[in-house]
Amino acid sequence: PIQGAVSILSQPFNTKGAEIYLNGEKRKETTPATFPLLIGSYKVEVKKQGYLDAIKNIEIKEKLMAPASLYF
Repeated sequence: PIQGAVSILSQPFNTKGAEIYLNGEKRKETTPATFPLLIGSYKVEVKKQGYLDAIKNIEIKEKLMAPASLYF
């Protein structure tokens, strides 16, 4: 399969450890995290108790790293 990668950060710094969801499915990783994904479009959500959810749409391209900084 053709893959790229995503690097997900949450801001401000004290939101480290936020839960990560891709297309509505919870991942085992928490912020900050970098992991491979198949190419395509994804909806990234990060959730942390006491903060509003942050959402961003990303596009994963072949052999490229997609940065996703989400701000609460």
